[in-house]
Amino acid sequence: LARHHACSLRPGRQSDAADTKTRCARRYALRAAFDGTRDVAWRPIYSIAARWRREADPGDAVFWIDGLPKTAFEEGYGLQTPLRTGQLAVVRYHPYAERALAVVRASLLESEANDAEIRGRVAAATTLDAVYSFAGGRDFWVTAPCGSERRDAPLEGTRVTLQKRPHGGFDFTIRTPGTPPRWRLYDLELTHHWDRLLAAARRFRGGGDDDAAAREDVVAGAAKLFYYWVSFGPLSRGSAYCGYAVLAGTLVAAGLS
Repeated sequence: LARHHACSLRPGRQSDAADTKTRCARRYALRAAFDGTRDVAWRPIYSIAARWRREADPGDAVFWIDGLPKTAFEEGYGLQTPLRTGQLAVVRYHPYAERALAVVRASLLESEANDAEIRGRVAAATTLDAVYSFAGGRDFWVTAPCGSERRDAPLEGTRVTLQKRPHGGFDFTIRTPGTPPRWRLYDLELTHHWDRLLAAARRFRGGGDDDAAAREDVVAGAAKLFYYWVSFGPLSRGSAYCGYAVLAGTLVAAGLS
């Protein structure tokens, strides 16, 4: 409940907090950024949301993954979202299991694009057990690609992992690797979309509600920023929470209801 209340307050705080003087230099305002009165990067905006997520539930360790000790960061910090644990369907995340399995099967089909027989076997493998057997009865993972609008090559998205439990069932999880090379690419991607969103928001705020094209660009830009943020997953906890908070704050600050 505390998280819901904090998230409901967050968009207004992001929109207005730094329009007035503040003792905290990190309290940037989306509205000031969209007005062009301040130069604001994407990270300080998300830092405000991350702080509120941390304060909403002090028991959770909410921190930026690149703030880990250098050795730990270079080894890679893996976020894990369990869809299924052994024979237990994880209530919170299991609704995504069918879509995650579709990603696994699509990846396997792509890797066997020229073999009709194998493609038929993959198409017939509609359960975790069948997919695991097709993969040779060993643990494996596939990467869901994340297309980039900044460069020709795709970004590394999330990894869908399938591991067999010794006492029955499978661990079916979505994992997000936090490695320095991946971090650098997503930093550049988010900067690209943040700059485009700023330009669209300034056009819309300057042209008013009648500028339908600018309005559409703001909505699309905010959605893309959210998409790449959650694919990135740069926080130890609460990346989705902060993504939704900034999405709402962005639309409010731009003048959209």
